[in-house]
Amino acid sequence: MYIQQVIIEGFKSYKDQTSTELFSNNINVVVGANGAGKSNFFHAIRFVLNDLFTTLRQEDRERLLHEGAGNAVTSAYVELVFDNSDGRLPIDSREVRLRRSIGLKKDEYQLNKRVVTKAHVMSLLETAGFSRANPYYVVQQGKIMAMANMKDGERLELLKEIGGTRVYEERRRESEKLMAECETKRETIQGLVDQLDAKLAELAAEQSELESFQAADQRRRDLEFALLHRERAERGGAWDGAAEACAARAAAVAAARDAVRDAEERVREGEAREGATAARAAELAARRAVVEAEKAEALQRRAALELDVRELERGIAGTKAEQAELNKGLDLVSSDIRIKRAELASLDARLAGAVEEEGAAAAALAGREARQQALFAKQGQRARYATAAERDEALTKEIRALEGALTTKHETQAAAERQAAACATEAEALEEEVEAARSGLADLERDLAATAGRVHALSQRRDAAVNRQKELWGAEAELDGSWRLKAEELARVSRVLEAATPRDLVRGLEAVERLVREHGIRGVHGTLLDLFDIDAHPGHATAVEVTAGNNLFYVVVDDDGVATQLTQLLTSQRAGRATFMPLNRLRATEAPRPDQYGDAVAPLLDFLSFDPALRPAMLQVFGKTLVCRDLAAAARVARETDVACVTMDGDVADRRGALRGGFTDARRSRVAAAREKRRLGAELGALDAELAGVRGRLAQAQQDIALAGEALGREQAQQSHIQSSIAPARTALRALRSRLEAAQAAAAAQLRAVAEVRATCAELERRCAALAAELGQPLAARLGKAEAAELAALAPEVAALQKGLAAARSRRLALESEAEGLRQTIAGDLLRHQQDLEDRLAGRTLAVDEPTLEARRTALATVEAELARTYADEKAVADELELLVGRRVGVLDEG
Repeated sequence: MYIQQVIIEGFKSYKDQTSTELFSNNINVVVGANGAGKSNFFHAIRFVLNDLFTTLRQEDRERLLHEGAGNAVTSAYVELVFDNSDGRLPIDSREVRLRRSIGLKKDEYQLNKRVVTKAHVMSLLETAGFSRANPYYVVQQGKIMAMANMKDGERLELLKEIGGTRVYEERRRESEKLMAECETKRETIQGLVDQLDAKLAELAAEQSELESFQAADQRRRDLEFALLHRERAERGGAWDGAAEACAARAAAVAAARDAVRDAEERVREGEAREGATAARAAELAARRAVVEAEKAEALQRRAALELDVRELERGIAGTKAEQAELNKGLDLVSSDIRIKRAELASLDARLAGAVEEEGAAAAALAGREARQQALFAKQGQRARYATAAERDEALTKEIRALEGALTTKHETQAAAERQAAACATEAEALEEEVEAARSGLADLERDLAATAGRVHALSQRRDAAVNRQKELWGAEAELDGSWRLKAEELARVSRVLEAATPRDLVRGLEAVERLVREHGIRGVHGTLLDLFDIDAHPGHATAVEVTAGNNLFYVVVDDDGVATQLTQLLTSQRAGRATFMPLNRLRATEAPRPDQYGDAVAPLLDFLSFDPALRPAMLQVFGKTLVCRDLAAAARVARETDVACVTMDGDVADRRGALRGGFTDARRSRVAAAREKRRLGAELGALDAELAGVRGRLAQAQQDIALAGEALGREQAQQSHIQSSIAPARTALRALRSRLEAAQAAAAAQLRAVAEVRATCAELERRCAALAAELGQPLAARLGKAEAAELAALAPEVAALQKGLAAARSRRLALESEAEGLRQTIAGDLLRHQQDLEDRLAGRTLAVDEPTLEARRTALATVEAELARTYADEKAVADELELLVGRRVGVLDEG
């Protein structure tokens, strides 16, 4: 065997993986410059062979890792490849790879790419000759020189150590030590063997004496039997008489026991009836208190609801009367408004005629005055102008001035027309806004009525859920009372059962139940007492209890593994004691059925009901017992069948002829207590299921109440929001109407201004036309006869026209004043009064009060029905209490 190859990575100066060429099996030389890593190469070999780096701490491992430039190295390994052709290493491979890897927190070995322990590697190397006691298979630098300079004695010791002879000397000393120890043990064993031989000799002597004693004892028993047989034959007659007397006395005792048992049963039944009567009376008293409290609460609610109904009825009646009064006033005001508006329309028509009349008069006057002024100007032209050209120039200037004024008036007219159009547009927009506001107000009123209906429906839904909750509360209270009574009775039965059971056994059984729950142990069936039923044959309970004894509290499990696990847990926790019956270990057989006795004798197992899988446990306890009618029959059957017999009263006759028994208190029967406990447990389970159902329905009712209340709150908030939005909507509608009237008045004023500007423009145009007509005419010194006559006629005509214009203006102003007065009356008095009446009428709405009244009436009817039910419950409780009192008196009289 030799090292065939060395592979190094991350070790000292070897950062990257470095592997040598395959070595020769002769001499190999490693050559390199200083610092090339020759020493580290040999350290790497010794690192794997472990002669230098046996135990490495973390700082030692860190020093062996490469510390050069670049990324830090966190692990390193050295792998030696051995040529194992000679099989020096006990591994079935021609090539063995041994690797040692280190890191900051690890140091492990791998053999042929499998992780092995350090001890395994050391043992393997020692087998190959790499002994820890002979570390000279690697000769370090300077060792040869030191050996050459040694003394002869030192060199001899070194050669022995290198040759490995010291190992054999150490082994020889260890072998001698082992041989001495074995000799000491052999001497001790020899002493024990001598003692056993002496003991065997004593036992042999005792055995011979025992055989002599057994022979003598057999002769004694034979003689006693012969004497007893002869004495029995002599006293046979006396024995038969005594047996008959004993049977008679047994029958009398059995009859007395039956009478006592019947009396005790009657007493127990009377006590049970008395307890049930008292419990029911207490339950009924509590129920009566609850019913009285419910009645008082219902009466209070009825009084409050009746008061609310009366107040709402009075309020609604008053509201309806006020609505009728307001509607009557509103009709009168509306009639007045219609009349005034008709009068205003007539005045507006007359005013329009007056305006047209005034305009015509003004136009006629302006034309006559213009003609008069033209004639006056023509009459004085010669005095003012020297030539026609001068006159025409002056007229042209005046025409230009008039045209400029006319242009300004046209602009004013255009602006007035635009303003009038804007006022008309604003009035139309305001009319649309008024209509939208009126429609919005109507929508709010409809929403208010719809919300009131939903509030009423949700109130009824919530009230129905509240009534259902009260009914469920009553049912829950009644069931809870029944549950508490059953629980108290179960606790009493459990105390009776615990009193008949040893305390440490009770602790152990409780611990078993707890351990099964905590550890999830399967295969535990329970105590034997809980695994059979004797309800079909209750008279055999005493026989069953006497036969089983404390076996009733044995825990039946599937196999001994479960029993062992529970036993270990009980022992470790010191939680009491328990006896287990593993079904896989029970091999009991049933006693043969004695058909020769007919129905007088039967196996006790026939009177039990149980799971067939538990039959081995039942056979173990009850399979070897027969039930007989009386003790005499039991003794005879036991003697003839060699099977233990028991009577229904609990007297036992075993196979050896021994009799035992006596009075058995049935009130302390553990079987009866277990049967009662199972019954009460089943009833409690049914009550629990019923209570769970009632509580589930109660939770649903409470959820319905919460949901209905939440929805009712949202609807009431919406109702309040709508109610609070109606008044601002009406205020906004009034404001829009006022703005509309103002816009309409402004539009009318703008139209009048446009008419006035148009009249002015027409006058200016006529003047311009008259002046333009004079242009180019000859300049005359005076007027012609026709023109002079026309001028003379124009003076009275102009005066008459001026008088007519003044009269038309006066009539127009009077009509405008009267129309403005009517408008002020309509807008300032009648419309405001109408709006006030409408607001008051809207504030007297019944959209909320009538649904509220209907809800109160429905609630009142519900309370009335609840009161009727409460009165019926109260009467039923009183009747049942009276009946219970009569029964209790009867029970006391019977007792």
